[in-house]
Amino acid sequence: MGKVVPLPRRELFVDARGSALRASWHEDRGVAVVSLWHDDQCVGSVRLSPQEAGRLAKFLLGHLAALAETAVTPADPAASG
Repeated sequence: MGKVVPLPRRELFVDARGSALRASWHEDRGVAVVSLWHDDQCVGSVRLSPQEAGRLAKFLLGHLAALAETAVTPADPAASG
């Protein structure tokens, strides 16, 4: 009997144009794969080491945090009375 390999964990992000980005974590190989899809065809992919995936996450989180700090929140109508 062969070795049992766990299925990769996946997330799918689809934009308004119908293109998709799929991110998957391959525990058995210790890599993250980010791939671009159009309909049911993969048109490109990148394999990231855990360190590279962490760098990408830090980049995204850093910019999201900066955006959250500058976001304008609606005023509370009860507070203006």
